[in-house]
Amino acid sequence: MSGEETNKDDFNTDPKGKRRHAKRDVAEPDPKIKYPTFKGNTNPDLYLDWEMKFEQIFRMNDWSEEKKVKLASFQFSDFAIVWWEDLQLKRWLKGKGPPRTWEKLKKLMRKKYVPSYYYRELNRKLRMFTQGSLAVDEYVHQLDLLKMCAGVQEGEEASMTRIIDGLRGEIRDKVVMYTFVDKEELVHKAIKVEKRIKEKHSKSSSSGWKDSKSASRWKDSKTKKDNVKFPHKAKEESKPKTDGGKKLVFESSSNDRTVSIKCFRCLGKGHIASQCPNKRAMILKDNGECESAHSSEGDDDMPSLEIDS
Repeated sequence: MSGEETNKDDFNTDPKGKRRHAKRDVAEPDPKIKYPTFKGNTNPDLYLDWEMKFEQIFRMNDWSEEKKVKLASFQFSDFAIVWWEDLQLKRWLKGKGPPRTWEKLKKLMRKKYVPSYYYRELNRKLRMFTQGSLAVDEYVHQLDLLKMCAGVQEGEEASMTRIIDGLRGEIRDKVVMYTFVDKEELVHKAIKVEKRIKEKHSKSSSSGWKDSKSASRWKDSKTKKDNVKFPHKAKEESKPKTDGGKKLVFESSSNDRTVSIKCFRCLGKGHIASQCPNKRAMILKDNGECESAHSSEGDDDMPSLEIDS
């Protein structure tokens, strides 16, 4: 077994002088640094975010591996504390001590909080990831974050190819015309191209708006001039059309048809025999002459035309 696996108390097996040095090294957390906490959530993204933040802190400070492990485990809370205590107990029963390095702690925590399928999903997402509606700098940042979470290590050329392939078409078509020394130069050129395209679209949109506004002003001006030249025409056009006009046309047509109707009772026009207001009935004689006759009260049902035999 290695030194890590054979000691029950890794922090108390060194000589006295070194142990005192370790105590000075693992002092209270620096109050100027904001350490992230981890509650033991089952969401892999939350753990990886916590891990990444501690990576940044450790890169900025030259601390021993022992101090890194103690500082990180000191930020456990809720379910993470339960897991941490249980892990140490199980290792102690097997004759092992707690993890002595930050890399070992990360390995144990990833085994617990990051399922194997998560990396497959990350790699699939990484292969399909494109710029879309993102800005160039944001697209590259998220791409780098995906690669880091998925544990993908690739060379400079492979990284540049991945970036170019994911750019929007209008940007990619211009970027591929240049040559680049490294990834940073590629990103700067892509940002510059994106800026020029935005400026071009902005000018085109502004020009179209001005043309539309000018056309609208010309139309309004022409309308005002026409109103001055032809005031009666403008007045007629501005007068709203109502159903009255249609009704008049309908009534006129209806009156024409009514006038052509002939009453066979009084021989008048404009009504039928059953609606005849005349109390006298006209009798047509053999010689063609008409003679009027009084009608009784209930003679509305009588035939409208009588022929004297």
